[in-house]
Amino acid sequence: MFLTIVFLISGVALVILIGAKYLEERRNKTFLILELISKGNLHVRDLSHKTAHDYAKFREWAEFFIKKQL
Repeated sequence: MFLTIVFLISGVALVILIGAKYLEERRNKTFLILELISKGNLHVRDLSHKTAHDYAKFREWAEFFIKKQL
């Protein structure tokens, strides 16, 4: 039952997104939902790059600490 509800909700969301994209292309007017998704994608990408950079710095520090300090 739970999976059926999740499947239906995701299907409705896909139909809404496809419809919004179709109308955006046809009318040359942006929709709020697509603009929010785009901005959210930008924030997630920046966060991903920052996290990868911080991980690389930590890994370098940990490798130095283990090999040189211990």
